[in-house]
Amino acid sequence: MATLHLVFHPPRGPGVPAWFGRLRTGDAVFLLGDALHGIRENGPWRSLVPPAEGTRFYALKDDLLRRGIAAPDGLNPVDDAGFVALAVEYRTSVTWS
Repeated sequence: MATLHLVFHPPRGPGVPAWFGRLRTGDAVFLLGDALHGIRENGPWRSLVPPAEGTRFYALKDDLLRRGIAAPDGLNPVDDAGFVALAVEYRTSVTWS
């Protein structure tokens, strides 16, 4: 069963974060709040987006706007309704905070 990974924590240093190593085909990652600092132009997670084939990345449009971050290729900005739709689509979720 595919999992929705909710990532709230900002980068804690260089390297691949633990949640990335847990992704499986069909999973999705939703970056929320300060986690978006990881995908800034020179952020340590920028190279992880787009993700491996079969996974998807999302972020709230408002979170991107508040932080002045442009969505890189492979990141799907969604509104609150889109977030709810993902929560319904993925019956299993994991929170990384």
